[in-house]
Amino acid sequence: MATESEEHYDIITIGSGGGAKVSTPAANLGLKVAMIEHGFDVFGQHFVGLGGTCLNRGCIPSKMLIHPADVVTEMKEAERFGIKAEYQGIDFPKLVDRTCASIDGDSNSIHKGYGEGNSIPDRKHLYTGTAKFVGPKTLHISGSKFGQPDKTISADYIFLAAGATPQVPNIPGLKDTPFMTSTEALRLREMPKKMIVIGGGYIATELGHMFGALGTEVHMMARSSLLRAMDVDARIEFERVFSERYKVHTGVSFKEVKFDGQSFSLTYTCEADGPGDLVMTADKLLICTGVDPVGPSLDLQKTGVELKPKGFVKVDECLRTTAPGIWSFGDLAGNYLFRHCANFEGEYLLENVIYPIAYSKGLLSPEMVGLLPADVVKTLSGGSFASADALAQALSYPPLDYEQGMPWAVFSNPQVAGIGFSEDELQAKGMVDGKDYVKGINPYSKSAMGDARMSDHGFVKILVETKTRKILGCVIVGYEASTMIHQLIPVMRTRGCLEDCLYMIYIHPALPEIFRNACRKARDELVKCGAEVPLKLRLK
Repeated sequence: MATESEEHYDIITIGSGGGAKVSTPAANLGLKVAMIEHGFDVFGQHFVGLGGTCLNRGCIPSKMLIHPADVVTEMKEAERFGIKAEYQGIDFPKLVDRTCASIDGDSNSIHKGYGEGNSIPDRKHLYTGTAKFVGPKTLHISGSKFGQPDKTISADYIFLAAGATPQVPNIPGLKDTPFMTSTEALRLREMPKKMIVIGGGYIATELGHMFGALGTEVHMMARSSLLRAMDVDARIEFERVFSERYKVHTGVSFKEVKFDGQSFSLTYTCEADGPGDLVMTADKLLICTGVDPVGPSLDLQKTGVELKPKGFVKVDECLRTTAPGIWSFGDLAGNYLFRHCANFEGEYLLENVIYPIAYSKGLLSPEMVGLLPADVVKTLSGGSFASADALAQALSYPPLDYEQGMPWAVFSNPQVAGIGFSEDELQAKGMVDGKDYVKGINPYSKSAMGDARMSDHGFVKILVETKTRKILGCVIVGYEASTMIHQLIPVMRTRGCLEDCLYMIYIHPALPEIFRNACRKARDELVKCGAEVPLKLRLK
């Protein structure tokens, strides 16, 4: 293995998902850029994987499969409106083929941008192998399945955005069986008759709903409860509704997994069923117990980058690693494991790091220089730096603003979404309901649109600090929760208060009135506990 660099770059990005938020603009600005993507394998086929987990084996294909499941759920529950509808099945291979054709087409179009469609081949390069550090800011790339020779490259600045991979729990016998993770499940062309899903988080409940609604007999197996990290009220409501549709087993301990060539057998115990081992068989087994960052596989210690205990890259509030000139973001940094987090962080680094680097090399137009902060221009205009590391250390920019939390959503059915603190987290901090904070909860059924939909589940819950009326958090369970939460995101990002939500004009009778009603109830609780409330806010 060569340890001497065969080619040097301004910037190397490891990972083509969120990493593209850095690499593509950097190349367009005139910097010499290399992007590394190792791809992934499914059912014996290798995929280039450009676009990252979200495009290829995560957010996008799952939602393309989940939407038909939501349509089927509406059909199955249409009787409450007096509609005579019957679900007679789905052409599952056609659905999966359409999904794969769409995402593979998008991924391949990115690939073309580094091949025949590359208008700047002198400074925009793609490596399709596996990268490992062999020295400071020096990487050896090997194992390309697209014919690229092994090569050692280096750069002045490196951005680590290699993401994470599905976690495989340590259950006896499991690794000797052909179980699926979410990667395989999203390309499975034959719908299972019966499936065991081990896990109770976002991915497990989304894919469990998808297969279950479309016709698979799904058994959810969770060590504790479904969506256990969420607000207690949201968790209880979600599990209540989800359990009415699918078979949910909680409090499960897993003993052993076997596969006889045709079906899986899972030996387990379950608190609800008392002591003693139980055995369940199914034709498919899906493992959705979380993800592991790929940091440990990159040999980062050879370039001075430290890892946190669980394998995520150690970064500061500005996404700098422990090695000068190396940054990390997205799933690999582990702040929040969402693609919108990776996008946000990538754009943050583009603005605060990539543009200043391009300026230091004289690559920005006068108009673009005018957009840079004056202190950045002053710092970088003082003359040449002794090294790239010296320039990296001279960069000063504001830390990431995560004080208000990261919005999130679970695209199961019902949907769940939120931002900020949960009530459990507030109480863990010692805050007391009715003293330090108040809450307003309004069910979907208590609204005009909820009445029109004959809603029998779902609510909006908002948490407000008593002294300042600042919004501390919100969680929504129900129809279009992932869309509903967006009306609060700008309020929280701008440090808004309860009155900012109540002074808005809500279209009648749209779903957001449910959110407004929750805010009104929070206002009433503020009045009850004697908090200082402006007269305008008191008026109903």
